[in-house]
Amino acid sequence: NFEEKPRNEYYSYLPIIFEKAMKNPNKNEAEIAKALFSIEQDRMGLTGDYEKCLIVAKEILKAKKQCNC
Repeated sequence: NFEEKPRNEYYSYLPIIFEKAMKNPNKNEAEIAKALFSIEQDRMGLTGDYEKCLIVAKEILKAKKQCNC
């Protein structure tokens, strides 16, 4: 499936992003979104969508808060 390739590539970067979020308690959603956006552009060669990255960043921080990490 065409959509599975980008999704799989996104998944491969999740550990990097989660590590950044977990190791630094002061990371905010803008910093995480910036890292996600950079991955989209620099590593994946995409145009990037900062607004979507911001939504994902909020979800990451929400998950971090729920697990008390």
